[in-house]
Amino acid sequence: MNRAVRDIRSGEMSKVVVARRIACKIEKRPLHIFQNLLYRHPEAFCYLWYHPLVGIWVGATPELLLSLIQESMTTYSLPGN
Repeated sequence: MNRAVRDIRSGEMSKVVVARRIACKIEKRPLHIFQNLLYRHPEAFCYLWYHPLVGIWVGATPELLLSLIQESMTTYSLPGN
């Protein structure tokens, strides 16, 4: 965190998204976790995603990544590189 603040103050970066990785063992199935997210965060974009090389990702984010209404699709920019 200190490095992010230093880089912003120096002008090297204008925006930084600070994140951390947490690994832990879970007893609940991914589908149960996903259903729990849907219930607890009805306004968030909740996802359950699987890729054979990466594994399973479950999460919730306040940003709407993609909206599809009838034949109209909308996407939003997210902070990144």
